[in-house]
Amino acid sequence: DPHRILLPMAFSTCTANWILMASASNLILASMMENDGTEAIGFFELAKTNGPVSLILQLYFVFAPLILLRPPQTEEEKQKQQEEKKKELAAAEESTYQQIEQNVEEHGSPTEAVGLAI
Repeated sequence: DPHRILLPMAFSTCTANWILMASASNLILASMMENDGTEAIGFFELAKTNGPVSLILQLYFVFAPLILLRPPQTEEEKQKQQEEKKKELAAAEESTYQQIEQNVEEHGSPTEAVGLAI
């Protein structure tokens, strides 16, 4: 599904302003620093800090949606999952009844089987 990857790609391109020419705000800041007489920003000066952060964010924006946004289940899958749960519950219930019957056979009466000797 391309629609699942387009928005993360848009976000990741927004984080990639780690060179001087990538953003207008970077250029404005560089010209203000030049006018103030401070040391000018080099072309790849921002890459020292923004590069690793940008790379990590880009990887997150591309791969996290693939993991976190799984496609929704179809009706057939939902019904199959509900049937499996019903089977598990029925098996657990049957097992419980068998244990109760076994305890009654061992102890002779239902009250003694559950520890309620009167």
